[in-house]
Amino acid sequence: MSSFQNNKKRFYVTIFTIILFLGSISIAIILDKPKKKENYPVRKPNSTSISNNGNSDKFTNDNTNTNSQNNQDSKKENSNTNKSSNSQSSSSKVTNNIKTSNSNQSKPSNTASNSNTNSNKPTNSNTTSNSNTNSNTSSNKPVEPPKNEDKNNSKRKSIEKAYGVKILYGNEIGSYKPKGITPTKLTNDNDIENYLNRLNTELAKYPKNFFQDFNKKGMPLTIYLIKSANGAFSGFTDYQFMNDIKLTLTTDFEFEYTFHHEIMHYIDCYLNIVMYPKTPYEEFEALNPKEFQYGKASSSQIYNMANNPRGAYFISKYGASNVAEDRAEIFKYMTARAYAPIGCFEKEEIIRKKAIIISKQIKTYFPSVTTDAHWDRFIK
Repeated sequence: MSSFQNNKKRFYVTIFTIILFLGSISIAIILDKPKKKENYPVRKPNSTSISNNGNSDKFTNDNTNTNSQNNQDSKKENSNTNKSSNSQSSSSKVTNNIKTSNSNQSKPSNTASNSNTNSNKPTNSNTTSNSNTNSNTSSNKPVEPPKNEDKNNSKRKSIEKAYGVKILYGNEIGSYKPKGITPTKLTNDNDIENYLNRLNTELAKYPKNFFQDFNKKGMPLTIYLIKSANGAFSGFTDYQFMNDIKLTLTTDFEFEYTFHHEIMHYIDCYLNIVMYPKTPYEEFEALNPKEFQYGKASSSQIYNMANNPRGAYFISKYGASNVAEDRAEIFKYMTARAYAPIGCFEKEEIIRKKAIIISKQIKTYFPSVTTDAHWDRFIK
């Protein structure tokens, strides 16, 4: 090979080497050039209220940059974002957000929604709405005094608890017709309050647990307070069913006397059971004149307070109608009166003896009566 050809070959090799060197430098410069940052559209934060089975927890999308749909499968942006927050924790948190535009998940936050939120400002978790309304603020309304209806119900319940009886009034009596008569109901709240107080006073005259003695024998008492029975009666004790004894009281005639009269009928129901096979009437009737029949008493045999006769057998004309009414009339005067009828128990020997028999029977057969009771005042 000639020297010319050798020089020519070296020349081409040198030129090729220089070209490769310059090319590598260009490539390095190109590769080393910083990549231009792409500007993606920034979504303003959305506040979404989500109901979870009736719970009102709120979730907020906070200042997040999302990628477009075209790059969702190929690009993930790793950003170290310092988020400032005015929540209960003041520390800054560095988060790695990898989010796609199709993501339906929302980041939970205690942030309250503000209708004027600026996307460039951090969210304050204690921010309230612009209405300046605090949902937890209660209005300072004056306390209304209890209505008479509520007071009456409370009073009624306290009486029932104290004595072991049940009390009904107004529409509570339903369709019950004492003695087959449709009563005029007691519905005025002031009247109800008045008669509940009066009833409480009269019940207090009986020994403690007196009415519990009836309950233990399965003979509970329900007291019906009515306005009137169209003049047919002032009181009525219905013992058709011994496990549901009803005592009806009208409020238009001698309330206190009537109550104790009817309680004596209730007592006799009890005595007829506990004294069986005897009755509470045998010893009592033995004090009447021989061959006497109730309903046929002469006026001289009936006590008259004005004339104050001696030798009376019955305290009233109604008491002379039958033995049960005879006992009930005597007991009502023993219990209801504030003072003794003139000469009734002091000078009328038969009436006094009848009163003593009633008192003795109650003391004997009622466990709650261990000493002299209220009705013993006039016969000591």
